[in-house]
Amino acid sequence: MRWVTNWVELGGHGVSPVFIAEIHKLGLKDLDVDNLVELTHHDVSPQFIAELRALGFKDLETEEFIELRNHDISTNFIKSMYELGLKNLEVDEFVELRNHNVTPRFVRELHEMGFKDLEVDELVELTDHHVTPRFIREMREQYGESLSLSQLLE
Repeated sequence: MRWVTNWVELGGHGVSPVFIAEIHKLGLKDLDVDNLVELTHHDVSPQFIAELRALGFKDLETEEFIELRNHDISTNFIKSMYELGLKNLEVDEFVELRNHNVTPRFVRELHEMGFKDLEVDELVELTDHHVTPRFIREMREQYGESLSLSQLLE
């Protein structure tokens, strides 16, 4: 009788049998009713999960899928950051980048200025201190091209 209650609860929250089947095809077979409802409520689609897995996120928990979705972190955002050298980041690092308005464009502009291989905490510090590419250009015009990040942050 418990399975009837589960189906009623799932249906009441918009979790369809098709959604469950697609989630199972992705190998997520151990999810309980609450997990399925949460995924549905936060618009975590099977396609989103499949795209994340294709990017190397194979062992994410339900909460991590939801966290990415809640912070508007798309697979395009992740791909862009990968292309800029920010690989092997954890979910919380992507969240930190997004929360501090570190965009792929910002990182790309820094690369073009010679600042490569920056860590997440360095990128966050730059945005937190309003060190923009424009600011860097202006400072370089005044003080020379060899200004380091630490000098720019002083």
